[in-house]
Amino acid sequence: MAARGSKCTSRPSIRSHRGHQAAVSIPVLANGDVTSADGALTLLKETGCDGVMIGRGALGDPWLFAQVRAALLGEERPSRR
Repeated sequence: MAARGSKCTSRPSIRSHRGHQAAVSIPVLANGDVTSADGALTLLKETGCDGVMIGRGALGDPWLFAQVRAALLGEERPSRR
């Protein structure tokens, strides 16, 4: 948990996400430092979570959502416009 106004200065721990999926009966989402479609796929694979959340990574790259969607569906990734 972060305090309001604080800045994140470290990378998220993949280990902190692992195991949560098996411990609960609701969908588990992973987040933290998703700045590319490959990063989203890696986070899904390494954590076993049901989905990823994208935050700051989209601030400078609004096309990131379309690229992640295409990667998840195995489609050609759209280019940045």
